[in-house]
Amino acid sequence: MHGGSGGGQRRGAGGGASWQSFRGTWYGHTCFGPPEAGEAVYLRRMCSTRPVALSLTALACFCVVPGWSLVSGPTQTTARHRAVLATPGGELVFTLLTILGRPVVLENGSESIPIELEQEGERYRVRVPPYESRLVLDVITRRGDSISATGNWTKRGAAGEQVLAARVEPWPHTVVEGRGVTGPAYPLAGEPLDLAGRWRVLFDGDPHPAVGVFEAVPGAPGEVRGTFLTTLGDYRYLAGTARGRELALSCFDGAHAFLFRAVLGDDGELAGDFWSGATWHQTWTATRDPAAALPDPFTLSRVVPGVRLAEVAVLGLDGSERRIGPDLGTATVVSLFGTWCPNCGDAAALLRALRDTYGARGLKVLGLAFEPGDDMEAKRERVADYARARDANWPIFLCGTPDKAAARAAFPVLDVIHAYPTTLFVDRDGEVRAVYSGFSGPATGAAHTELERTFRAQIERLLAE
Repeated sequence: MHGGSGGGQRRGAGGGASWQSFRGTWYGHTCFGPPEAGEAVYLRRMCSTRPVALSLTALACFCVVPGWSLVSGPTQTTARHRAVLATPGGELVFTLLTILGRPVVLENGSESIPIELEQEGERYRVRVPPYESRLVLDVITRRGDSISATGNWTKRGAAGEQVLAARVEPWPHTVVEGRGVTGPAYPLAGEPLDLAGRWRVLFDGDPHPAVGVFEAVPGAPGEVRGTFLTTLGDYRYLAGTARGRELALSCFDGAHAFLFRAVLGDDGELAGDFWSGATWHQTWTATRDPAAALPDPFTLSRVVPGVRLAEVAVLGLDGSERRIGPDLGTATVVSLFGTWCPNCGDAAALLRALRDTYGARGLKVLGLAFEPGDDMEAKRERVADYARARDANWPIFLCGTPDKAAARAAFPVLDVIHAYPTTLFVDRDGEVRAVYSGFSGPATGAAHTELERTFRAQIERLLAE
């Protein structure tokens, strides 16, 4: 068991209070009963933010809250809560974990997301770095380690401010074979609906088909997990319920609120709606297809002949103007990303692993940020915050805004930036040898494994030349 407490405070908004970074371990799938032998989860250290693999034998939490000491022992200090955002498409459900009545983790299916927490009396302000959003909760009642609360989630972006009402309540559970099992995420009627497998998905207005991958949750009839893979990236860890003829899936990572609803027709086709945040709505249909696949991601953006990558002008986080040529190496992976992009965070974790593996052989990693807005100082601070939160300790520069036309002007190397992230593989002469659009993150399972294999093969090829 590892333990400790200490620094990591960060200035937060309002009243001069400071954000507290919770450090600890938790169960990735359940907080009732001991983990299986050999089970490991990842501790996100909110100060260094480098994931550290831990082997769990008991629940422990290390907090930097002034006046707190090491908390260890049985799981009764941990409580699971059914948290709800009121979206235009209805309730969006996710799990909020508390320790000693204080929120510490957001959970979507098998993903656990640590938070930063500011407390003022019975009001909690929850933040997930590096996103510019807040979940504010006012505690109404407490019972043991559980809370009931109401509040709102606010997200600021280039399009303005989005606000959704929120509420949190204890999630009733029963103990089955020594493990805690919560009730359904969504109270749908009917028998469990088997949607496991691969689906060909069409989102209205999208030029390329997507792929839906769903699986049943063992020991929880009617509960389902999965994601959607698109040419722009994936929708990360979705969790929900499939019963009768209805499907409800959702995800909330602190900054992105995704809700998918659908009905299975007599023809075996799913037809439904997708809502994101307070404004975005899109319809979609899906047909079961074991062979469903995305277009080749190496074909969606092309290099413009005669334009040299080394001559692209960028802005350093210190405000200096420069060209990126001096930062290219024997082999270079260039990531076009945005701090607002959830898959870009997934990509940063892989880039860090690739640099650790191949750095000694000459690989360099370079990040070019495309950020909305006109306030350059705010954008530099936002990108610097992102780099700290993602442990992205390689050269990162501001390049442009995410608007396709503006991005094309700022980065004329490509005919179009189809997706964020877009990854460029560059040889020792500064020539772009391959362009990979989008990213399949760890929520996609086999697709992520294949992506990592593909990236490594590209790098090995460049280093061997």
